[in-house]
Amino acid sequence: MSVAAAVCVVLMMGTSRLRRAIFFYGLSTFLVAIVSISHFFAHDKSPITFAISLLVMGKAVLIPIYLRWLSDRLEVKEDPGHFLPMPLAMHLSIVVLAVAGMPFSICLNGILFMLTRCLAIGQILGFLTLENGVALFAVNQTRQMPMIIEMGASLDVFALVMLGGTFAHRIKKSFEHLDVSSFKEVQD
Repeated sequence: MSVAAAVCVVLMMGTSRLRRAIFFYGLSTFLVAIVSISHFFAHDKSPITFAISLLVMGKAVLIPIYLRWLSDRLEVKEDPGHFLPMPLAMHLSIVVLAVAGMPFSICLNGILFMLTRCLAIGQILGFLTLENGVALFAVNQTRQMPMIIEMGASLDVFALVMLGGTFAHRIKKSFEHLDVSSFKEVQD
């Protein structure tokens, strides 16, 4: 399942359409939740692990629904500008997957996604993908106490997604576009 989540992140890197990227994010988050639930049944059986698994499952459903609603409301269908061409970014993502391993490749690809996208929503997706890699690492490498920390981090992610959506809406309202690369020209 971890491999499938990493492949979804690679596919997310290779698309410029926001709906597809949101779908691949939701699918990869769902697969991370499946890994977490299977870890619960195979190893831990603590209520905290099950609660975190349900939280990640909720994250796989609620955040993509919210991001789709936000992209519809902002009338954004695809990311018009990229700092790297799509094929190059996707191939770089595949190289990262081959070199770094599952949790680290998801984290690094999330960072790469943030760095290569111009829209604020794309950068939110990159941040969420980075958080999925951290969650997958926490599930695979640690036991109970770091999972509590991961639950707190997931709640922070929910709050950050809502704030990011609000800021994206205000950016669109103020500047009539969501391209964050043009903010380099704005000075005090």
